[in-house]
Amino acid sequence: MGRRFLTPRYQASSPRDFIALAALSHLEKMYQKSGFESVFYGTRFDLHLPTAVECLSDILLDSLLSIKCLEEVDWKTLLAYDSQVFGFPRHAFLSKWLCAQGSHTLVTFSNEGSVVGYVVVRPTFIKQDGFKIGPLFADSEPIAEMLLKTVFKSEQQQPVPVVCIDTFSEKGKQLALRLQGKIAFNLAYMTTKGVVPKACFDKWFGATTIEIG
Repeated sequence: MGRRFLTPRYQASSPRDFIALAALSHLEKMYQKSGFESVFYGTRFDLHLPTAVECLSDILLDSLLSIKCLEEVDWKTLLAYDSQVFGFPRHAFLSKWLCAQGSHTLVTFSNEGSVVGYVVVRPTFIKQDGFKIGPLFADSEPIAEMLLKTVFKSEQQQPVPVVCIDTFSEKGKQLALRLQGKIAFNLAYMTTKGVVPKACFDKWFGATTIEIG
């Protein structure tokens, strides 16, 4: 049924249109039959919160940077940064995602007032599963580390000390490993027509989500 729904719309689309998805590795061949091509691969990591906090204990906040809560941030500035890093605007989605119940968003600014990274943490639908990070976009690894340290400190009282993060960049994978993250499963980033979005994938330390939940 899913393939019958997708194929006519895909065939009617213009050459510039494409669909992107993150597939579990064992479903990669199934999506290939529907016209998707693997662009690159990623991993979901499970982090143990106290361990991650300890690994980040020596990370200091750069005096040239500041971290603010969502309520202190100009929306247009944040949305412009997300559009640049993600590859295209998704304002309507983010207006729901960032304000969902239980979500916590932190944004990093340079001393010139430019957004240089942001992170969102949210509880999972099943409370026993802990919570998830995504997106974690940052201009550099130190900025990503500072965002994680700050958000992890705010979540230390969580009853379930498990946090999941999905990453498709090598920098993101190395960061998760430094925090002693355990590999939960592998992912394939796939698109129709083999199109690679004009996104700043090197700033994707944590993808937004591979599922809503």
